[in-house]
Amino acid sequence: SIKHNMTSANQLIAIPPINSHSYKDYSPDRFDKICLRTATPDENTTRYTLLILDDTHSSTTGRRKNTPIPQKIPCAVFLIPSGRESEYLFSTKQGLTNILTSANSRRLIAVSFHRNQQYDSQENVQNELEDVVKSLAPETLPGESSRIPFMALDGIGKRNIIGEGDGSDMTGAFVVEEVTTGDDVTLRRLYFLRNDNVIQTECRLDKKGGVDRLYLGFEYHKSLVAGMVGLTCCDGEGGVVDGDGLVIGLGGGSLLNFLNRFVPRLSMTVVEIDGVVVDIAKNYFGFLESKIMRVVVGDGLAVRATATEGVERSQSDERLIEFPPSSMRLIAIDVDSKEDSRSAMSCPPVSFIQEDYLTHMKNLLKDKNSVLAVNVSARDPKMLELVKQNMLKVFPSLFVSGGGEDDLNKVLFATKRDYMLPKNNMALVERLHQICDENEICDSQLRSELEDCIVDMHRVTAPGSSEMKSKSAGGGSNAKSK
Repeated sequence: SIKHNMTSANQLIAIPPINSHSYKDYSPDRFDKICLRTATPDENTTRYTLLILDDTHSSTTGRRKNTPIPQKIPCAVFLIPSGRESEYLFSTKQGLTNILTSANSRRLIAVSFHRNQQYDSQENVQNELEDVVKSLAPETLPGESSRIPFMALDGIGKRNIIGEGDGSDMTGAFVVEEVTTGDDVTLRRLYFLRNDNVIQTECRLDKKGGVDRLYLGFEYHKSLVAGMVGLTCCDGEGGVVDGDGLVIGLGGGSLLNFLNRFVPRLSMTVVEIDGVVVDIAKNYFGFLESKIMRVVVGDGLAVRATATEGVERSQSDERLIEFPPSSMRLIAIDVDSKEDSRSAMSCPPVSFIQEDYLTHMKNLLKDKNSVLAVNVSARDPKMLELVKQNMLKVFPSLFVSGGGEDDLNKVLFATKRDYMLPKNNMALVERLHQICDENEICDSQLRSELEDCIVDMHRVTAPGSSEMKSKSAGGGSNAKSK
């Protein structure tokens, strides 16, 4: 491996070793990851992570004829603000390609910093990385400067660790951090160190330092809320969302905080298997129990409809978490597998999408104006298809929302009665805005984002089929309302 002196006592070791020759040419498919670790007698930890990608095309799209194409620089380094390395823009090839384009460069070396490492200044970072960067640089054309520019949004950024602990056997150690974005917004985030590149929970702080309960940091949460609110009114009877709701999986409580503010007439119960997670939600993310927000610490797989009278209970049934049959207006399953986030399906565990369990969920839903929502994060498309097939075996109608083809998170919605989406989903959009008006939700950006999620919703028509837009009387394609 290539080693570069940091100080007289420290060195950086590249994992995997850097083969400078392989970086002399550009590669359109390049998206390499290199960890730079410290190597001292008592320490061997990652200090920097580098992501390297190339752009071999100079786009002429939208340019007038005979307009010269600007010369791109051969290579640039971008310093990811400390604490923001897990964000989509800074962690994915798609996001970093946008930065590559903005930098007008043919190669981008994105540098992320690690917690529990000390970085004195941007100048020191540049000096520390100078030799490593040169070994990753392409061969430049004659006359071009060999100097590689370092770029940053606002220096090297700063992460503020406000809490950490050993967690539990299920979660392992955790850390709670605060970072400030470029638009001066402070975000608080929860990480479990077993998957420390995954943001488990995110909330936004208001100017007084309190938790903004109308903030949803994850796109799939917006899809989940919009779809549930729309489909809980699918049989008419106005736009009021009341009664009882059930969420399996608390996390940091951001989704529950939002629902409590967004649909305050809904009495929520959340089932969370880990008491430590409940404490984290309360201590760091503003989650509060109340008469309409109840927490049950237990296994979500033990949730059932109350047994009918005369049915004997075995001793093993004592762990069951029971609710009256046909009592829930909405149910949301938002549980991760506690395994590596790179597994075929990290959310939910397979046990939650088995037919018998889904049947229990169906038995809990009201006969009208009710919906089950399941957050699915599957790297293997076959796993997503399996979830769809199992849900269609139990429910007559199934819908999906959640971004484009590259978005791992999809939200599936199942209704107890057969239901066809209205033309262009506009009736559901109208109900969404009615609910916003009733509950004084004035944030136009939030309303627009939720509306987009409803417009994006598709009906799944058959096991194994692609996501098809539901056709209704009058046809037409989905379109956002004015």
